[in-house]
Amino acid sequence: MGRLLEEVGLYDHLFGLRQWSIFVTPLLLEHFFGTSHDSELTAKLGWSASDAVRLSSALVRTVRADPTRIHRTDLLSTGLDIATLDRMLPSFVHPIGQVNRDYASPLAARGADIMFRPLIAGEGGTFVAPAASTVGPACYEVVAGAARVALSPSEVADLVGKGTERAVAGLLRFRGFYPTFEGAKYSEGKAYDAGECDLVLEDEGNILIIECKGKPLTRATMAAEPGAALLDYAGGVIASQVQALQHERLLHDNGEILFDDGRRLQLGGRRVTRLSVTLLDHGSLQDRFLFINLVEPLLRSEIIFDQNDRNRKRFRDVNDELDRHRREMESAQQRSNGVWAAALGTASLSFGQLASILVDTNDLAALVARIRKPATFGTMNPLLEYHYMKKQGLLTSTGAGS
Repeated sequence: MGRLLEEVGLYDHLFGLRQWSIFVTPLLLEHFFGTSHDSELTAKLGWSASDAVRLSSALVRTVRADPTRIHRTDLLSTGLDIATLDRMLPSFVHPIGQVNRDYASPLAARGADIMFRPLIAGEGGTFVAPAASTVGPACYEVVAGAARVALSPSEVADLVGKGTERAVAGLLRFRGFYPTFEGAKYSEGKAYDAGECDLVLEDEGNILIIECKGKPLTRATMAAEPGAALLDYAGGVIASQVQALQHERLLHDNGEILFDDGRRLQLGGRRVTRLSVTLLDHGSLQDRFLFINLVEPLLRSEIIFDQNDRNRKRFRDVNDELDRHRREMESAQQRSNGVWAAALGTASLSFGQLASILVDTNDLAALVARIRKPATFGTMNPLLEYHYMKKQGLLTSTGAGS
């Protein structure tokens, strides 16, 4: 299984890009980073997260083709002053001749750095945006890197820990979906069956449990380094699905979840769907049918590792997650009459993929139908799967046929 995941990670590195629609970039930066640390960022770096939102808004206005040449005046179109822009450019622009300088082979993915800044310096004081779809992730990387410089480790951990949840909630509201629960904790202080629902959407027939993870796909996974893909997969898809499976189990066992603030999420005979949302693309590792086909091997898996390995704590954590996954899937199988049926309620998307699917999705029933459709075109790409299902008429606006 580990080798399969390594090959998938390398394939994505060779043939895929971390991307999302450029139009959602200002929304993501605004909700992920907020404004509470603007003063610390400005004091340390001379610019803030709010300035980054303005710069990304200027890029949204300007970048219309792949690639696009940009002038300084274009970057001032949304209210940035010249002095602030000058302080920002070293962080947002690759110098001429420096981008991917140490990237000599696909197996040397640690030398790939084009994804960490949205622009490349050009001749005559101009800049080049290589692709509109990569601007958003690169802008995020710049601001996240700035936060790590300007803020304390605990502040950064808090920012990243809740940032994806805030960004996904902001995206849902922007598209007319209003979560009924956000960051809702239950059984706090207990060692067993305590948890937190990141986001919950409800209608009369569906409960959609959304668990958010900010963990990126590492360059070690892109280079197929042993064990790296499994660590990323466990920290993203598996961990979030284990959390969602626990929520679902409690709903079925008790008929409801009683949150610490007194509110209740009641099952009421509705269908439960579990959605993992990562901030950045995890490529084919997010393919729904890859996860479904890995469920049974995961139930039998334990990682054997060298106790002196530098990642030994992370491997132990993965084994703990696998134990939790095994217990939760056993309960899910009893409810659903088998592994396959239990896994069909699972989906994983990146922020950008979710944003694209929400563009023409009008209600929760339609959204659930899109993400749990029992069909695949074998693309290993959730967004391409959605595109081909639409093209073949397999999806309807009302969510029928799910």
